Amino acid sequence: MIERISPPIHVHTPLGPAEAHWLRMDTSEVPYEFLCVQSETKEFWSWPNHYIRMAGSVSGARDDHHSKIFLSPKMEETLRPHINRHKQSPLYDGSPG
Repeated sequence: MIERISPPIHVHTPLGPAEAHWLRMDTSEVPYEFLCVQSETKEFWSWPNHYIRMAGSVSGARDDHHSKIFLSPKMEETLRPHINRHKQSPLYDGSPG
């Protein structure tokens, strides 16, 4: 089941800031996935719940501090070419993909 998030919420992902527009529930692999548009590249990505952090919001009284997004070494290796195309990613290191 996919549900639209209206209005979209601003989040942090392994590739940097994004807007979450949809929530996919009850998938076989993970219970919740956020379907997001990455702010920097406008690419569409699907992120499991544990890779998403809420962005800061003045009206929501949230600052921009959040827990670190942890990727397993295998997942980081898989995402490395994409991470290094997204300079706003918290995991960006400038190395070639």
